[in-house]
Amino acid sequence: MGSTRLLAFLVLMSCGDKDSDTDIDDTDVGTHTNSDADTDTDTDADTDTDTDADVAVNVSWYDDGLVPTDVNGDGLPDINCDDELTLDITDALGRTSWNFGIAEVGPNGWTGEDCVFGYAMWNYCHPVIGNQLTLDETTDCAIDGVIEGATTLFDSRMEFTVTYYLEDPVSGDCWVWGANPSYYSGLGCRPPL
Repeated sequence: MGSTRLLAFLVLMSCGDKDSDTDIDDTDVGTHTNSDADTDTDTDADTDTDTDADVAVNVSWYDDGLVPTDVNGDGLPDINCDDELTLDITDALGRTSWNFGIAEVGPNGWTGEDCVFGYAMWNYCHPVIGNQLTLDETTDCAIDGVIEGATTLFDSRMEFTVTYYLEDPVSGDCWVWGANPSYYSGLGCRPPL
């Protein structure tokens, strides 16, 4: 029994508070509180869980510069369908999977590529793998030429009249910007950086 008490005493001495007193009477064993315990209330720790503020985007349009001409002979200039849009995403969290949408809001506007609401029977959404996407304008300027992640009905003339949508498909976080972000109101989206 004496060796058990000696072992307990040695354990308490080696693990106990180095700043405390060292008397070893039986009433002190196991009831001593460490008065110099770490009470650091580090208020500068990052507790931000708002991940949607960590995304920056850049959309650039390429206009081939060709002036539409009357190709079909009807006396009207034909639409030139070979512009392109490039989306670049900078994400502090390193995400590499996205959904990208474009909407032309207003009368006769094309919303079939908006990723959310669609247009009649069309509801396209452009997947982005990585942090860049290039969409070519459809070669025939027709709805049936839209291919998700590859082609769009939009052209460079619409650069300042469209609204953009970006979604993280894993978390559901979304960002909207452009001509009419209120088109996506109610979804909880925020503007990108």
